[in-house]
Amino acid sequence: MNNNSGERKLLGPLDIIPIVILLAAPIIYFLAGAASGKDGAYAEISRDGEVIAAVSLGTDGVYSFPQTGEMEFTVSEGGITVSKSNCPDKICMGTGKLCRAGDTAVCVPNRVVVTVCGENAGDVDGVVR
Repeated sequence: MNNNSGERKLLGPLDIIPIVILLAAPIIYFLAGAASGKDGAYAEISRDGEVIAAVSLGTDGVYSFPQTGEMEFTVSEGGITVSKSNCPDKICMGTGKLCRAGDTAVCVPNRVVVTVCGENAGDVDGVVR
C-alpha cells in the first residue's frame, strides 16, 4: 500500500548538504585568496619606460630610488602609495593607495610610473561606452 496523504516535503535532510556546499564555496575561495597575500602582487616602478624596481606589496616599508629623484614610495597593508614627490602639483600623491592589479600612478614631471602587477592584471573591472 502507498500511504500518500498529498503532502510533499520540499527539502529533505540530504538536500541541505549541496546547498551548504554551494553557499560555503565562495566564502572559502575568498578567504583562501586573502590568506595568500594578494596573489603575489608587486609594484613595478619605472622611469622613461625602463623598470627601475619591483617591490613586493607583502612587505611594508618606505622605498626611494636614485633614478626617481626625491620621490618616496610607501608599501603598507598590501598597497603602495607615492608618499613624497618634488613635482609641483603632487597629482601622483593624490592617487592614493594602489592595491589591485592594474592600478597605476603617474608622475609626469618626473617621468615615473608605478603599476601594480599580479596574477589578475588582465582581469577587466568594467567597460564604459
